[in-house]
Parts: sequence; C-alpha cells; structure tokens
Amino acid sequence: MADKKISQLTAKGARLAATDLVEISESDGAGGYVTKSVTGANITGGQITAAVSNTIGTTITGLTNAISDSFLLPANTFSSNCQIELQWIASRIVGLTGTTQGLVYINSTNSLTGATLVATGTNMTLTTVSNVRCVRTLQVRSNVGTLVSTIQQTATDYGAFLPTENLPFNNSSDIYFLFVMNNTTNVLLQSRNVGYKIVGYNL
Repeated sequence: MADKKISQLTAKGARLAATDLVEISESDGAGGYVTKSVTGANITGGQITAAVSNTIGTTITGLTNAISDSFLLPANTFSSNCQIELQWIASRIVGLTGTTQGLVYINSTNSLTGATLVATGTNMTLTTVSNVRCVRTLQVRSNVGTLVSTIQQTATDYGAFLPTENLPFNNSSDIYFLFVMNNTTNVLLQSRNVGYKIVGYNL
C-alpha cells in the first residue's frame, strides 16, 4: 500500500461504521508525526441528513391503511446513541367529508407486516384539499428509541409533549421508514404522502 496514492485506493462505498479504522498522522511535538488510528465512532459526530424527498407517494384510495411512500435507512447510518428528527407531509387530495391521517412505521422490510408504529399524525378533517407537516424527535440510546406516544394524534411534538414511548431501534440493521396514509371514514377519500426528511445527530 505504500506505493499507492490515496486516489488509487478502493473506495469504501458506504458510510463509516463504528468499527472501521481510519489511519491518521499525529504530531509528535518535535516536528515529526506518529501514525495512529481512530475508529468510525470517534469521527462520526455531527449532523447527518439521511434522506430528503419531495417525491409524491402512491395515492391511497378508500377505507384503508396503506403505504404511500417508504425510505430505506441503511445499517450504521447513525450511531447507537443519536437524536433523529423525522418530518413528513401528509396530503388529503380529494375534498370529501371524512378523516385521514399520516402515520409512520418502521420495519426490517418494505412492508406493513410486522411493522412497528412510531408516529401518529394529526387527523385531517377539512373537506378541502389540504396538507399537514408532521414532526417527531426520536431519541436513541443504546439502540432504544424514545419518542412521543403513538396514541398522541398531533402534527408536531413541539411544546409540552414529553417522550414517553420506547421502541427497539437497532441501527446496526437496515430500517425501512414507511409513510402510511390512514383513510378512516369515507370510501371516497384519497390521500398520499408528498415529502419527508430524516436528519440525525450522532452523540
């Protein structure tokens, strides 16, 4: 490897994992340098924007709870101790009476089968076409996430809401975020997810 330039080395092709080793040169204080290593966990602090999308998801029609959009968070994108801010925009696209809401589930596959509900958006009851931006903050400590209770129907967790619900959030495996529209009271309802953003901060 001594005869290769950095530009000739094989690209890692993925984010640093906590167990990866990175070679550094540290000053010896006398004008020279000593070669040492740091792990991926030592240098992965700070903000990571894992996903931003304004792609219009699949339209969900009728009385159903179904995936409109989804995003794969690759393993080790964040550390096992991190803070994640999740935003999504639910859209009611047919102005009829009835209730719809945007939900978020996580799963190891791109499916609602066996999925875990992590966020319940506010009820959308207007008879006009409307959008609502929803926000949740997920605190992860040792691969356990804490956030506002999923029985709380609200657009955001800003204000007096306290994180009260714990769920497994093992970032060492792939995690699908499933953006689901839940049409509950009118067979003619149509809705879809029209955007999402996932930002994390390793601690």
